[in-house]
Amino acid sequence: MIKINALADIFRMSDDFNITFKKHLVEYFGELRDNLSPEEKIDNFTLEEHGSIVIFNNVDDYDNLDEVGISDIQDVNPEWIELKDGGFYQAAILCNNEYMLILYLKEDSITDSVRDWIDCNA
Repeated sequence: MIKINALADIFRMSDDFNITFKKHLVEYFGELRDNLSPEEKIDNFTLEEHGSIVIFNNVDDYDNLDEVGISDIQDVNPEWIELKDGGFYQAAILCNNEYMLILYLKEDSITDSVRDWIDCNA
């Protein structure tokens, strides 16, 4: 699991992630900054008080998400789920009026239960 709270976190990601996905993350991070804190320089902007971007890769246990405050993915109702360029599903989990987690789930490595969750909520 990778948590993204700052632009630098994206640039530190391993080369295991394709360039299309990384480019999407940089653009999306910029959109979040523009909407949440447009006066702040992008290099200083952080998502810590707004909700992290969380990326799940091949080895993560989707049924145990305690690290991000979710006990079971089946227990949450996303605001949206959509497939993005680069082979990842993007899901938005609204935790309260001011905090939203953005989850990225690698399309080719999700479990059957996560696939069911996506199918029920997409």
